[in-house]
Amino acid sequence: MSEKSIIIVGGIGRLRRHYERAAAELGFRAKVFETQSTKLGNNIRNAKAVIIFTDVNSKKLAETAISTARGSGVPVVLSGRSSISALKKSLLKLVHDERGDSDECRARH
Repeated sequence: MSEKSIIIVGGIGRLRRHYERAAAELGFRAKVFETQSTKLGNNIRNAKAVIIFTDVNSKKLAETAISTARGSGVPVVLSGRSSISALKKSLLKLVHDERGDSDECRARH
């Protein structure tokens, strides 16, 4: 995955294209994982950041993603909502948080 790639964990299936389009508008290439996948770990390790939608996500999937990201030093953004506007807020947080002084934040939506 490229330097500007992000992983989105969870979300609503019918919004996948909208998530990808919203990410592209801000210069990111998004890969969406709605369910557990053998490819998830490798994709997280190569991503710039991980956004986890906590409202429509299995606890196990979220825990796996967080653990993998932390172990790889990949920033994690937890979003309480899986809407397009919540994703955009999370992406903007990533854009503006270039200092890297915090590897995890909770987006308030």
